[in-house]
Amino acid sequence: MGQSNLNLASLIGSRICHDLTSPIGAIANGIELLDMSQSSAASSGEEVGLISDSADSAGARIRFFRMAYGRATQAIIPLNDIQNLIFDLYDSNGRYEVEWHVNEDCTRADVQIAFLGIQCCETALPFGGKIEVDRVYGDWHVRGTGPRVNPDPELWEDLNRDDQIANVTAAQVQFALLPEVCRDLGRALYARYDAEAVSVHF
Repeated sequence: MGQSNLNLASLIGSRICHDLTSPIGAIANGIELLDMSQSSAASSGEEVGLISDSADSAGARIRFFRMAYGRATQAIIPLNDIQNLIFDLYDSNGRYEVEWHVNEDCTRADVQIAFLGIQCCETALPFGGKIEVDRVYGDWHVRGTGPRVNPDPELWEDLNRDDQIANVTAAQVQFALLPEVCRDLGRALYARYDAEAVSVHF
């Protein structure tokens, strides 16, 4: 039996992230060993620290992508795992402040949609800002605000359409995947945007 394009894309995303996790982890371990064995020269410490931070950031981003672009399932993701991933990816970033207000375990499918919503909000905040994720009476809300809110009207309006959205670039692929995942799960998606904030609801 053939598989849907959405399922194949999710499997490809999961495979890529899975295969990248091990080498990035190996780099981080190697850096830790190097740091333990190196001389006390300040310059060497700074260089190793920079590489270590980059490896940690890459690892967190791969974990985020694996969740956002992998296969949506009803598996339960512990709250602590979600919070740790948000912290690891965004706390040291400095550009975006992401606040996860859902204080309980969530299904992988819900986390996936929320993460895709976060990425949609990022595109509308060129100077960074705050992105808040909440769930009220079962309805999810992802909202982005910042010093400048500059959404692409075509992309955001297409989130409210039932048909296929316009062509997107690699940096905008979340706008193509988000409505597909919602339709596949039978979830209604609604997006809002203006000069003050952008948001997705599902």
